[in-house]
Amino acid sequence: MDHFRTLPVNERRKKFTLSDVIQFHVFDRNGTVRIQDLTIQLDDRGTCTIREKETLVAAIPVTRPLIPDNPVDFSVQQVFSPPLFGITTLGSGHGFDPDAMTSGMIIWINQRGIMVDPPVNSAVDLIRLGVNPKILDAIILTHCHAGKTFIYSSDTRNDPDHICIMHEKGIMSKSRRDFLLRFPWDRDVIFHEAGVPPIHTPMKVLTALPASVREKIYLVHVARDQVPETSGLKIAPTGLSSTVTLCPSAGPFQAAMDILGAFLDLDLFRSLPPEKTLEFLSIADPQTLSSGEVLFRKGDPGDRFFLIISGQVDIMEDGTPLTTLSRSDFFGEKCLFSDQPRTADAVAASRVNLVGVDRQDMQTFIRQTGLEKTLRHLSIFQGKAMRNILDGHPVFHDLTPSQKRQLFQMVEPVTLPKHGNTVLIREKEKPDACYYIHGGLVKVMRTGREVSELAHGRLFGIQPVLNHAAESDYTFSARPDAVLFRFASPAIKAFAENNPGVFLKLCSEAF
Repeated sequence: MDHFRTLPVNERRKKFTLSDVIQFHVFDRNGTVRIQDLTIQLDDRGTCTIREKETLVAAIPVTRPLIPDNPVDFSVQQVFSPPLFGITTLGSGHGFDPDAMTSGMIIWINQRGIMVDPPVNSAVDLIRLGVNPKILDAIILTHCHAGKTFIYSSDTRNDPDHICIMHEKGIMSKSRRDFLLRFPWDRDVIFHEAGVPPIHTPMKVLTALPASVREKIYLVHVARDQVPETSGLKIAPTGLSSTVTLCPSAGPFQAAMDILGAFLDLDLFRSLPPEKTLEFLSIADPQTLSSGEVLFRKGDPGDRFFLIISGQVDIMEDGTPLTTLSRSDFFGEKCLFSDQPRTADAVAASRVNLVGVDRQDMQTFIRQTGLEKTLRHLSIFQGKAMRNILDGHPVFHDLTPSQKRQLFQMVEPVTLPKHGNTVLIREKEKPDACYYIHGGLVKVMRTGREVSELAHGRLFGIQPVLNHAAESDYTFSARPDAVLFRFASPAIKAFAENNPGVFLKLCSEAF
């Protein structure tokens, strides 16, 4: 890599230093920097104002939200069905092209996705396009422009002449040269970068390849105007509709694999022994619904438990969607513990593949397992009332239906004495839970002095829980009329760590 960290100066090569690419300017006592016609002013509030001559160019606040408030509508009406083996190009441009997304892709293997160098906002964009996050198993970063570290594990200038020259100059070993010269051009599909040397492959190298090879190549990290029209080369088309499928036909066990894939996506079922997985296959009844088809109506007998394999189902009350469920979401658990009829409608929002399990079969399946206790808890707390309660918190409000279900699994109501304040968390003690306020007031004390009073929609005790079970800096005491819900420390910590975006948002909580 030292070879790429040098500049040609007077027929010699000089090693790059920071001063070769960055010139530092220091604000004066008035908080001003002048660079030719630019004036940059930093005020007492931390806002950076940039003017060119006398014209205001920009005003940038010093504090910006860590994660922009960009809520996603999870009730999208389209659902993407991934191939058994294929590639979706998320972007094929480079970082200096304002009209294209940076190069990135999803590699589909057995209908599970691996994201490679995902462009900015890929997660949100994919949800909007109907790609369920549960089928994306991993992320591979081949290179990272993170500002602090730089790692580049491959020599991407795939130019045989240049590779040989680098070997002759002693920059590259013989084994490394031979490895790079043996590029597998015989593959069925080739995704190849192109661009400006010395990092990227010159276009002349790719246009010189045989036509039979060029027709298999999809170019990334290149602008459209850099590809000669008569070259036979093409830029990788972006978007789900342009997914390149290499293995179009399903095997004889694909239906069973689809059921097991959705089954094992659930943390609830993943801990079961293998024989329980086989048992579930034996009792699962596959069903297919067309968009708009009604699965059941409010008031119908509750006699089946359902697990969604693909597609989306709207749970509705009086024509209004309460929530939209998708792959690996389940519903109908109330029927396992009561004879209560259905409390809402279930309508297919798209083409849906799901499995139904008869009530008695599911009761036998969960008997004497941890599932029985968890599903019973869910049947009590997973409903419209609790959903509305938790929606009072901005972080909980924006969770996916699957994430909300995980909260319902751990939420517990708190019973308070009718008289006097109740201390829930003490200063300098490790809390065993964090608490959410639905009503009433909670007093916050530090060293015996009241510092704040919390009301509806506030979460407290989460900071020490997320901070490696640290001691609390405050004492929290609830008034008798407070309405509180409790999340045990191990459960909420595991939930946050398994959902990094949620973790970051919860870290901004004051207490």
